[in-house]
Amino acid sequence: MSRDLSKLFNPKSIAVVGASQFPEKVGAIALKNIILSKFSGQIYPVNPTILNVASMKFYPSLSDLPEIPDLVVIAIPAKLVINVLEECGFLGIKNVVIFTAGFKEVGKEGELLEKKIIEVAAHFNINILGPNCLGFASTSPSINVTFGQVVTNPGNLKFISQSGALAASLFDWCQSTSLGFNDLVTIGNKSVINENDILRHWLSDLTQPSTPLKPVGLYLESIAFGQDFIKILKQITPNNPVFILKPGKSPSSVAAMRSHTGSIAGEDKVFDAALREAGAIRCQELGDFFDLAQALA
Repeated sequence: MSRDLSKLFNPKSIAVVGASQFPEKVGAIALKNIILSKFSGQIYPVNPTILNVASMKFYPSLSDLPEIPDLVVIAIPAKLVINVLEECGFLGIKNVVIFTAGFKEVGKEGELLEKKIIEVAAHFNINILGPNCLGFASTSPSINVTFGQVVTNPGNLKFISQSGALAASLFDWCQSTSLGFNDLVTIGNKSVINENDILRHWLSDLTQPSTPLKPVGLYLESIAFGQDFIKILKQITPNNPVFILKPGKSPSSVAAMRSHTGSIAGEDKVFDAALREAGAIRCQELGDFFDLAQALA
């Protein structure tokens, strides 16, 4: 089933739960990035302990907002996320980005919390990006819903990353090389939205011949639904190149992925063969990934 992600990635209004007056806090950085990206819609900072910051009004809860926002960004401790998510459901909010870490990547207790996220999302039909993600950014239209480096150079590259750290490196690299991008989405633990959902959202843009090309780069520590993933790639690669970096060739990398986003690497040789069949390029290391991005751009 295809998800409608249009208002997630192109919202007219955004609420930031956990917005803060302290500039080092994730919620404060995210709020600042949304503003600096020249987002043209309404922005609602939400924090029950703050009235206003620099003439910007804060709201005590989502229920106190003057409208139902298209997108809610959550940057609060893990134990508080479920209550806010349920509030989103009761208010009819359908799109949420969860920056918060502390879920299945940290062990049994976090895994139970994440299962609850999945249950609430299913009950209220909420699209959730994350948890444990850096968010997303686009240059067309201009929006930066991340707590990372602001990137302003428009370009034709599209990225999906399961790692926020790699996405931050991409931001830095784009800045240092003056290379632009079109879309960058981080999926973290991908409890609800996975790489297939995002690729489907991009399909109408990627299945048409275009000049310049619209290359798609993916960093994935696991594949959500392998057959579906390959089927989508086969629709994209006749018109636009897809290049993928996926660790998992060694026992140490498998262990690292399990501790990072709760992922378990699949059979690597099967994955290689499937990518060849789909016409996608498998990168062997991070250097290959950056080199291909620059060459294809």
